[in-house]
Amino acid sequence: MLLSTLSYVAAPFYTVDHGVVVTDMTRNSPLVGTAGKGLITGDIVTQINDCKVNTESDWYDCLRRSIRGPHLGYCVSHDFIRYNDESIEISHHSADGMLQCCDERNVKLCCFESVAEGLNSLETAEITDTAEHAQIPQHVCLDVRRTIEDSHGFCGGGVGKSSKSSRDSFCQSGFFLRPLLRNTTTILTFKRTSGGTKSQLTKLRDVIYIGHPADVSSTVRISPFVPRQSYVSPQWGDTYALFLKYNVIFSFGQALLNAIPCFGLDGYHITSTIVHSFLVQRVTERPKRDFIALLVAGTGTILFGSALLKVLWMSVIRFLY
Repeated sequence: MLLSTLSYVAAPFYTVDHGVVVTDMTRNSPLVGTAGKGLITGDIVTQINDCKVNTESDWYDCLRRSIRGPHLGYCVSHDFIRYNDESIEISHHSADGMLQCCDERNVKLCCFESVAEGLNSLETAEITDTAEHAQIPQHVCLDVRRTIEDSHGFCGGGVGKSSKSSRDSFCQSGFFLRPLLRNTTTILTFKRTSGGTKSQLTKLRDVIYIGHPADVSSTVRISPFVPRQSYVSPQWGDTYALFLKYNVIFSFGQALLNAIPCFGLDGYHITSTIVHSFLVQRVTERPKRDFIALLVAGTGTILFGSALLKVLWMSVIRFLY
């Protein structure tokens, strides 16, 4: 019961279900940065790409979603593409044959593919838009951060079943550009704010990461308990939630253990009740039913004792050797 009402109990000290807070990062985390170029402890992450992050499970779901299906694209204006394209002659990558249209020595650049069917919603592009798209190369080289910041939004590039997915599949304005990345690599945009009370929350510059989402989930530790005050630590909420989870698991395990048909446990009385209730028609004599219950409980006691002795013996051997 306490676990189900945890969000209400923590409400005076924490904001729950409205983002996650970064509590720790390993030294080798790819998101460690300085001067606002990476995540830092205390940042509140509210969105990854086009995926809202409200809870801890949302964080991991958004990371998993980023590597499923085709890469997300961006709706970019014609003028931005024309004035910022830094394409070089397209060549095949020596290792995997991937098309390259950027200087690989510049890590800020990425090769984007122009997708014609992403011109606009419901494929109702005007003739002028079609003429402009004909002037856009199939592959363009753009600065990743500038492209994302100047884009009109994300685009999935596929026709969904729902109306919402259909709208997200096309660009309302601009042209659909999809980054050319390896299957294990994706672009993640983290929208974040600084910690503090609601009146003190400050929107920070987005953090853009190019790599595998698994590197993020394994090196960044987050908490769903966003402190309302600076002197409140999110670890307090995590510790209390962990205690409640262990309490539930321990209680459930204790209930299962107590239900074993063994002398000295409630399982013996449960077995006796079941035998007397279901065998009363077939075995009319009570002493015989008592003997059956005794036999079942005795067998359970022997099996339970054997298992317990085996565990103790294995523990002693491991400790000695």
